[in-house]
Amino acid sequence: MSQSAHDRAVQAAIQQTAQTAARRRAHLADLSKRTAAFVAVFLFALLFIFPIFWMVITALKQSREVFQVPTAWIPASPQWSNILSIPDPNSAGYANFQFWRYVWNTAQITLPVCVGTTISSSLVAYGFSRLRWKGRDTVFFLVLATLMIPTWVTLVPLYILFNNIGWVNTYQPLVQGS
Repeated sequence: MSQSAHDRAVQAAIQQTAQTAARRRAHLADLSKRTAAFVAVFLFALLFIFPIFWMVITALKQSREVFQVPTAWIPASPQWSNILSIPDPNSAGYANFQFWRYVWNTAQITLPVCVGTTISSSLVAYGFSRLRWKGRDTVFFLVLATLMIPTWVTLVPLYILFNNIGWVNTYQPLVQGS
């Protein structure tokens, strides 16, 4: 093997080692970025889960533990009866609490609103994104303009309208309005 062939082989080995090191550095940089992103997402998840956790542990506390200073994070003796007695209208303290009536009222409003909003929004979005028709941009601009009107501006006219059609003190404005 001549000196120049040996030099080329050494140069190729050095170049291959440098490329391997560069790939490792890039992999470590990518791994550290993904780890940092995972940690950030995990911390945000904890931030959003904390109110639910607080609600559950507070529901399991005795009354004196709820207002205790410093805060008792974990209930000394979980009071499952606090949760289990809510639907029971005969339990003490809940005689006038009509749990299932409130659940029914909520379902009567939220289910039609969610289904109706999903269907109508999907149809409108499809119409604006996929179909080409005369005046589409103008109508889209008008839709956006009406979304920018503050709700407070429309309260009195909506009340007058709902009063005229007999919808005051009904669930109709909540369902139809959305």
